[in-house]
Amino acid sequence: MKSLTLREGLIQTQIGSDLLIYDTKTETFFAFNETASKIVNGLQYCVPQKDFVELIGGYFRIETSASASHVKSKVSDFLDKLCEEDLLKEVDSSSSSFSNTMLSNVEFKNPHFNKYTKDWLKSNHPGAFYSVTFGDTWGPGSDRPHP
Repeated sequence: MKSLTLREGLIQTQIGSDLLIYDTKTETFFAFNETASKIVNGLQYCVPQKDFVELIGGYFRIETSASASHVKSKVSDFLDKLCEEDLLKEVDSSSSSFSNTMLSNVEFKNPHFNKYTKDWLKSNHPGAFYSVTFGDTWGPGSDRPHP
């Protein structure tokens, strides 16, 4: 069974409850809101996409079954957008368990991300730019690509 996960060439950093990802292939930054950050972080568990949408939908505070259906639809749409942006790849599902506590007590908001060019982020938010591009895992001797 296939599942989705982040592809290679993406550098992540957490900024508060939000996630910033730098795509070294396109030199583009993606800033994810808290809900989207939780979804993206959950992709590391390699749960099949259909099951993943069900699990994610089940972890957000949901009042009614109509709300649950809405959440599942939004999560599925969000994963489709990530695929359109070429941020995900298909892999064989792993047997690792999905963390039940990862998303507990999180209020669902529509998952969303903004896309920024390298130059725009460097000019407008240099702290975030340098945090991602020169984080503690980068160094002259590392195999991580230089921005």
